Amino acid sequence: MLASYKEHLRTLEEILCNPEYSSVWQSSSILCDTYKNCIQRFEVDYDLALKSLSYMTGRFDDVDFQTSKTQALMQEWNREQGVFNIPALIAAAIDFLNIHDPEDIRAMFVAAILAEVPTGLPYHDVPHFRKVVLHSLRMIAAHQNIHADTRTALSKNAQVHLLLAACIHDLGHKGQGNLVDGQYDMARTEKRSFEFVKPYFTAVGLSDDALSDIRVMLIGTDTTLCCNSVCPSQQVRSIYQYLYGDASEMDLTLISALSTLSDRRDLTLLCMMLHEADIMSSAGIGYEQTLFETIAIGQEIGQDATPETILAFIKDVCCYELLTDSGRYLGQQNLDDIHVRVTRDFEAGNHSYS
Repeated sequence: MLASYKEHLRTLEEILCNPEYSSVWQSSSILCDTYKNCIQRFEVDYDLALKSLSYMTGRFDDVDFQTSKTQALMQEWNREQGVFNIPALIAAAIDFLNIHDPEDIRAMFVAAILAEVPTGLPYHDVPHFRKVVLHSLRMIAAHQNIHADTRTALSKNAQVHLLLAACIHDLGHKGQGNLVDGQYDMARTEKRSFEFVKPYFTAVGLSDDALSDIRVMLIGTDTTLCCNSVCPSQQVRSIYQYLYGDASEMDLTLISALSTLSDRRDLTLLCMMLHEADIMSSAGIGYEQTLFETIAIGQEIGQDATPETILAFIKDVCCYELLTDSGRYLGQQNLDDIHVRVTRDFEAGNHSYS
């Protein structure tokens, strides 16, 4: 597989170093440098990724094992040890998921290399993208294990689209949310990420339908107005509970950007999985990881990291629970434990973690 992956990567230079595509968000020289660095490191990183992620190939009936291994891996990454690049992570995912379509593989490598372009931000940078891809892969594996041999199992296309979206969901992030001068600009950052990546995905042959679905998935990760019914992530939660949960009727009108979800169970599931993968490091791994992520976000937006901050996140963004089968399986007990620990910190004085 290594030789095949290297050949796929070599064919992408013309696309990734094309100044026409990069001009709207990043210089072609930075993109080319990122591409070349990924190529140079790929063999070593691919071997490291396979070894580091070998725990994911089995024992999904033992969630404590999966949690402990993921915690250990992320603690290494927090110390900038045992880090492998996102193309290597994607190559390992291709192996684990038995993805064979050349166009899918090329698209996944393009997305992974774009995700390696540094932003210089404390939170929305390459490490965050790497974690979201990792959690998406974990959730795919858990979902397939839970729903093996059923119609609810994810198709290969669905798996590929989720990983593509995970790679590029915050592409070109500038450290700002979707509030501009106090006014909410719905999914501004997410829409911009999609426009940045669209020329590359088109160049490797992704269909218009695939592009449309990925755009919806990205918009669904906007948590800016998490207490408001027009917040995309809250709308995704609501439509998911209607289509998959115990909600007997829809109690809101979907914004136009998400209107297609009303009769798309498949896409709604992917939206919900991406949203939960996006918040998993902060909500579903463990107390120490939650503190690490909250401090990084605080540094980026100029906000002190306190127990009160985390409790607001658990209440307003997580709504105290993960909804997907894979999210609940991998992260709900961890979220409950985090909530208990942070509540104790709040009651002990709400002191800063920073």
